[in-house]
Amino acid sequence: MEVARIICWLSALAFLTGCNGQHKRPGHATHDSTSAFAEYWASGKLELSSYRLNQSPHDNEVHKRSAVLVYNTTDFSKKKQVEVDNQSSAGRIQVLRLNFSTGLYTGATSTSQMLSVFTPVQLQHDPATLKVSMSSQNLAGHIYTQLNLRGNRYVIKSHSYSDDETDEQFSLRQAFLEDEIWTRIRLDPKTLPVGDVEMVPGLFHLRSNRLTIRPQQAIAERNDTDSSFVYTVVFPSLQRSLSISFEKAFPHRILGWRERWKEGGEFRLTTALLDRTLHTDHIKSSESSYYLRDSLNLPNPYY
Repeated sequence: MEVARIICWLSALAFLTGCNGQHKRPGHATHDSTSAFAEYWASGKLELSSYRLNQSPHDNEVHKRSAVLVYNTTDFSKKKQVEVDNQSSAGRIQVLRLNFSTGLYTGATSTSQMLSVFTPVQLQHDPATLKVSMSSQNLAGHIYTQLNLRGNRYVIKSHSYSDDETDEQFSLRQAFLEDEIWTRIRLDPKTLPVGDVEMVPGLFHLRSNRLTIRPQQAIAERNDTDSSFVYTVVFPSLQRSLSISFEKAFPHRILGWRERWKEGGEFRLTTALLDRTLHTDHIKSSESSYYLRDSLNLPNPYY
């Protein structure tokens, strides 16, 4: 059976070691060690990790890409759903923010994508991700999608350059988001759902393939190797799976991932491996800080 075969993949990362048939809902964040958590995430520093990506043949080429995941905690307004600096702001909570950027450079063309996720640190009080946004740019144009949690519904705004897509605003009932897997792993992996679950697939995939944003039936598994966990989600109706490998020990760094999906009548595969990790006080954009790209072993996009 295709779904079972996907779940039981054996990859070079030892992404999967078996199927355990668990059916559990996510619990509340407890954090492995309160002092360790505070020391790591409340330091005011950013964690930047670079990854080397290989994408299966497309246009008869294997594409090599890079990605950067930037994590930090920040104060966030639940009402305005933006980062706040004013300590007296009402409704201010702390969130773990992820900025996930990736780019593909092929000849004279380029595509860049960015995903931002804002998940409350104290999930026992605020048990759902509050905001997700995604943008994608290439030589043809720009697309943008944003989800905001309002009450028990996600309000969605979507914009596109394409004449076969229209600007949209709609809402859907609250459901677990694939995009919040990346932040929940870092906050507390025990809050990840396993078994049969309704999940909104990741915005990178939905928008790249021009699919409707809505919850889908998924099968989620968490398996372990000697030093890492592997969390896998399979979407049978989409013929797609995502496996993320991460450290068992706090701070649960993401070691890599594997995504398999069907496109144009054939399956495609992307694998990612952790390359470098860097801690810094803030994002440095000056020319004098260009050495940080070397520290993360990132390619020069200006060639």
